[in-house]
Amino acid sequence: MPAYLLSPGKSEEFFAFFGFVPVLFLHNHDVMTQISAVSYSFLHGNFAHLGLNMVWFVVFGTPLANRLGGTFFILFWFFTAFIAAMIYCLAHFDSETTLIGASGAISAMMGASARYDFQTIGGSYVPGAILSIKKALLSHSVILVMGSFVTLNFLTAIDQWITGYAGNPAGIAWEAHIGGLLAGFLVIGFFDKWTHNFKT
Repeated sequence: MPAYLLSPGKSEEFFAFFGFVPVLFLHNHDVMTQISAVSYSFLHGNFAHLGLNMVWFVVFGTPLANRLGGTFFILFWFFTAFIAAMIYCLAHFDSETTLIGASGAISAMMGASARYDFQTIGGSYVPGAILSIKKALLSHSVILVMGSFVTLNFLTAIDQWITGYAGNPAGIAWEAHIGGLLAGFLVIGFFDKWTHNFKT
């Protein structure tokens, strides 16, 4: 991890180069700046940040990766990480604060999981048939989980606004979380279909 392997100055340069900075993304159109809209999702500020995201990654990413396969799972990660960054950019288009972390993409995995009818096979929960958006939204469990997640992030936003923490590099990018959640919920049907067509 750069924060532990590099000097403070070099670490800042590394994060600035591969992290997502809205104002740079909008006004600097070189390749690396544009790639940062995805590369940020592989960076973490410390081991606690990485560890927390990996716990949620195991919970929501494992069954999704098994369902989609490696290639389509990575494409799903890239796409939803990009969408999460764009939602964050809309809210902070003039910000010079660097966004890092996989939580936007992992939120998308949570949203995608809400579209599946999970079944128990061999003592493990595995994704079954994919539900239509309408059917998923009629599920009380889906509404409870997604509603709780959105509410928690809005409460985080209010807390950061009250305490003046919004825009702080150590703050929580709740916009990216909600953007990722909605992106995963809406697009997983396309990825699931492409996976099925590719396998057949």
